[in-house]
Amino acid sequence: MLGRYLKKLFGSQADREFKKAEDIITAVNRHAESYQSLSDAELFGKTAEFRQRLDEARGAFRQESEQIEEQLRSDLDADERVRLNDRHAELEGAIRDAEAQTLDALMPEAFATVKDACRRLCGRKWEVVGGEEEWFMVPYDVQMYGATVLHDGKVAEMATGEGKTLVATMPLYLNALPGRGAHLITHNNYLAKRDGMWMGALYNFLGLSVGIIQDARQTGGAEAYVLPATEAVPAGFDWQPADRRQAYASDIIYATKDQIGFDYLYD
Repeated sequence: MLGRYLKKLFGSQADREFKKAEDIITAVNRHAESYQSLSDAELFGKTAEFRQRLDEARGAFRQESEQIEEQLRSDLDADERVRLNDRHAELEGAIRDAEAQTLDALMPEAFATVKDACRRLCGRKWEVVGGEEEWFMVPYDVQMYGATVLHDGKVAEMATGEGKTLVATMPLYLNALPGRGAHLITHNNYLAKRDGMWMGALYNFLGLSVGIIQDARQTGGAEAYVLPATEAVPAGFDWQPADRRQAYASDIIYATKDQIGFDYLYD
């Protein structure tokens, strides 16, 4: 009885979490509306703009880190090597913190960039698993809310048909900006390839490379595929067979839990 009363008074946890995200969603929609006046090339340029802001945030730390890495390649006494290694670890932590803070600040603009790219792609077709697919999706507010939950490192529970595949594109794009690789781990080869080819065109439209890891023993095809980044808005989306290292070097990688796990152990 008390629990039902409190829930009615304060709302469920999901309701409270959604209210906290309302300001972000409002900002995303505001940015997305303003981006409609941009050309495709200008929207494509947003990725480079976001990466420049990341570089500015972590620049001093990264410069010192690279200097220390150069020093560590030379002959050093044991105490000096320990001191430099400790300092390098501190700098790596500072770089990660600077990246995290910048990504949080960029989130409304980055999500808006993905949303407007979705709008521009509506009606376009490209090859996916099983044939040609026409793009028709633009994220709803509740889907953008799910994207904020994922970026925050939490679990977003969604039913079949509620758009999990689309929701993941926003935090994947955002977290691929630092250049460390963002990974979508799924259940089987079919889903990795289907979703990678389906969503990959969206990332590529915004200037990111995409990799798909496959178990060639099961598929009978290539062990990996890559959609390279281009210097301008791509006219088409040309997937190329690749080796696993090439795929893992992409900005965004789609793979199965088995392949990710075994590749980690093999390496």
